[in-house]
Parts: sequence; C-alpha cells; structure tokens
Amino acid sequence: MNRFELLYQELNKLHPVKIRFKDESPFMQVLNLFVMGFCPTFLSEYTTVIGNTIYFPNRHYIDAKPESAMRTLAHEMVHVMDMSKWSPVVFNLYYLFKQII
Repeated sequence: MNRFELLYQELNKLHPVKIRFKDESPFMQVLNLFVMGFCPTFLSEYTTVIGNTIYFPNRHYIDAKPESAMRTLAHEMVHVMDMSKWSPVVFNLYYLFKQII
C-alpha cells in the first residue's frame, strides 16, 4: 500500500469519502461541456468535490505526482468536512462568494 492510500484510509476514518476520476466519469464529462468555455482544463488539471466524492483528473495524476495528490486530498477533505458541518447550500454559497471576492 502506498502513502496516498494510507492517507486516504486515515482521512476516511474521519469522514467517509469516495475517490473517483474525471476521465472515467460520465457525469464529469457532461459537466465539462458547461465549464469548458471558461475553464478548458477542468478535466485534466483540477480536482473537484461534489458531496462526499472527490474527483481527481485521472489515475495517472496520483501515480505521477503522489506528494501533490496527497496535499490535494487533504485540502479537499477540508471542504468535505466543512460541508458536513454546515448545510451543503450554506457551504456552497460561502465557498462561491469567497471565490468571487
């Protein structure tokens, strides 16, 4: 078991999450159609959280950049845990408002 998987197991004890990959997700492919105009690298360079699922760009990202993937996982877990403390609506409004400023 590699360090990324160990970190995932430990973080998953705090709050259960799933890891998926954008290049394997029909949902992410459709979502990309809506965001590609203002974020052309949405599928290939960004990690996205929806609910309790963290979508990494692809499996290769984790293998090629394990330290970066671990930092990203920890960062995205903060969002997942914040969303569980607040309602998803309040969290999303806060998160989006913060991004606008």
